[in-house]
Amino acid sequence: MLQSLNALRDERNRSAHGDIPQSLPECALRAAEAGHQLEAAVTEAAFLTDFPWLLIRSTNYRPGRRTFEVTASLTMGGHPDFDLRRFVLTQPVGTDLFYLLDHGAPILLSPFVTSRFCPTCRNLEVCYPVHADSGTGPATMRSFERGHDIEDLQLGDEIRNLTDSR
Repeated sequence: MLQSLNALRDERNRSAHGDIPQSLPECALRAAEAGHQLEAAVTEAAFLTDFPWLLIRSTNYRPGRRTFEVTASLTMGGHPDFDLRRFVLTQPVGTDLFYLLDHGAPILLSPFVTSRFCPTCRNLEVCYPVHADSGTGPATMRSFERGHDIEDLQLGDEIRNLTDSR
């Protein structure tokens, strides 16, 4: 999958830096190559559909059972009206964060998938990071649905901490 994603990124970077097709046949060839890479990446990522993605809305610890009763939006449905579901987890989770549920074990998806208020459309949007300076400052998050950019200082620090810990 990484090979396909790298090839798609390389093609995007080529085009973004002025290396665009010079003829219709070259355009058709590059589009076909990118199409094959995209199809391969989607096929190889199909296993992700076996694991629900949750946006945690509330969590309550039950000391007697040593479990967490969680209300979460099942983000596999239509945004913004995700279905609410209740789960019992044995590990703590944070509210307003995305998790992948792997056989009952939550795996944090932040900062790679987040929910942020978009001042442009005045709605909560599901976002992914597109840029974070290496120094200080906010991360730029982009909404999946509308493509709006949203700056977030906290996520900038979180993303930088990921690379600093290598």
